[in-house]
This record gives sequence, structure tokens and C-alpha cells, in this order.
Amino acid sequence: MEELEWALADTLLSIQKGSHSEKWRKEITLNDQPLIKTVLSFIHEHYASELSLEELAKASRLSKYHFIRTFKEAAGCTPGQYVTKVRLERAIDLLRTTALDITTIGFAVGFGSLTTFERSFKKRYGCSVSHYRKSL
Repeated sequence: MEELEWALADTLLSIQKGSHSEKWRKEITLNDQPLIKTVLSFIHEHYASELSLEELAKASRLSKYHFIRTFKEAAGCTPGQYVTKVRLERAIDLLRTTALDITTIGFAVGFGSLTTFERSFKKRYGCSVSHYRKSL
């Protein structure tokens, strides 16, 4: 079923060319690279804990600098930016499906402070976390 969803999304996004086209292609390429795929799995399993660049490089079995270069080339963003993206996606899920307070959600998804969570959320989604929750 997941493969069908990816194929459908690829078809729909390829019909209308735009700024999303290149990003979509990069995400597919990212999943096709075995070393990066291993790191992605590691990130998705451990996003709530403090993830260091050293840990991620170790999971990829590459040197730290080679890992950064390879990851950025494949993903179009740094490992840190990707970890933040995963944490924010999980936070959105928790905001939609639970009554947990915002501070608890921020710490539960791995942010070290409420300020960092708020700042990252606003940068990505264009509104504050509390405004987003009120709009649900």
C-alpha cells in the first residue's frame, strides 16, 4: 500500500511542475541510498533523544565530514535540519491527536527547550505552536 501511495504522489506531483518537483525527487533519491537509508531509520527511531553528528556518522559507518557531505548531497539539507524536520512532523502529529500541553510535546519530540521548539515550529510552519493548536 505504501508503494502505491508513493507512486500516486509521484504521478500527481509530476503533472504540475513547480518548486515541489525537485524536492520530491530528492526525497526519492534519499531513500534509494543504503547508507543514508540506515541513518534515516536511526533518526526515525531515536528522534526524541539527543542526536549528535558523531552518532549519526557512526550509524552510517562514514567519517563525520564524509557523512555530512553525502547526506547533504542526497537529502538537500544537513542532518541537523532533517532531524528538526522529523521532530516537527511528530510534534504536529501529537498536537493533532493528544491533549498534551505544548511544553510536554516539545520535550517529548526531542527539543532541548521550549524556545527552540517554538522558534523551529514558527520557521517551518509560519505560525506559533499555540496558534496552530487553536486552529485545529
